[in-house]
Amino acid sequence: MSKELFKGIFPAMITPFDKEGKLDLSALKSNIKRWNEYGLRGYLAAGSTGEAIFLGRKERLQLVETARNSMADGMTLVVGAGLESTAQSIKMCKNVAKAGADAALVITPSFYKSSVSANALEKHYRDIANASPIPLLLYNAPKFTGLSMSVDTILSLAQHPNIAGIKDSSGNSQQLASIIHAAPEDFAVLTGHAPSLAQAFICGADGAILAVANVIPEICVSLHRAAEADSFTDVKYLHNLILPVSEVTGGAYGIGGLKRAMSMLDYTAGLPRPPLSSPTNAQTQKIQQALQEVGLLKK
Repeated sequence: MSKELFKGIFPAMITPFDKEGKLDLSALKSNIKRWNEYGLRGYLAAGSTGEAIFLGRKERLQLVETARNSMADGMTLVVGAGLESTAQSIKMCKNVAKAGADAALVITPSFYKSSVSANALEKHYRDIANASPIPLLLYNAPKFTGLSMSVDTILSLAQHPNIAGIKDSSGNSQQLASIIHAAPEDFAVLTGHAPSLAQAFICGADGAILAVANVIPEICVSLHRAAEADSFTDVKYLHNLILPVSEVTGGAYGIGGLKRAMSMLDYTAGLPRPPLSSPTNAQTQKIQQALQEVGLLKK
């Protein structure tokens, strides 16, 4: 798979739930129809921001099918398919491929992290890649897993023909730069860390999979285009617009804050599944203020 298919901005899509806590697929269709207008490269379904850990197998596949049928032609659909065991992850990769995924995002297993050596982790990914009918993106997210993949492991796995790239959400800019510098030319490097987005693109990252792109996709896309054009004044300006929104959505107030921000902008986001919660009134005011600063809400 050409890394051009990962070059740009992907929202790490939220999963809308209705008042009864069930999947709201009509809301997902509506959100995607709107996002289609912003020049995004594609979408991530059933990732960390999509509350994948709370989704059943059937729900995950319904999300994939709905996204595939709603997105514009030529866009790339990445789907979270990493589970705790190698066998489960292989099965999920096959399932999401049948449902319409172009690539599988596979997070590091974390429950037995103290027993997962570098060799075991590398074998885990190689076995999945060997069996998966679609390419893999490695997913390094130590914030969620407590496990960070080493540069050496990533670069070794980058040689595998069915491992297309990595989403690195560590926020470690030195590590990201090292991967970009040493990885094969066809290995896509994407950041998942909005606070270091500008630095990632200046270092040469191909794209980004971001929670904040649910809320301000147009600004994220503009930053990527400015970086490609070497317009660093614009990159700085746009990055300073993204930061306050990122801080009060997925950053400070989690998925509940992200969904609240989307609702303020007339997306249909619903509520997070318990035990996650929605922001307080005071937190909601801060979210509103951040959106006003960016100019997306009137003061």
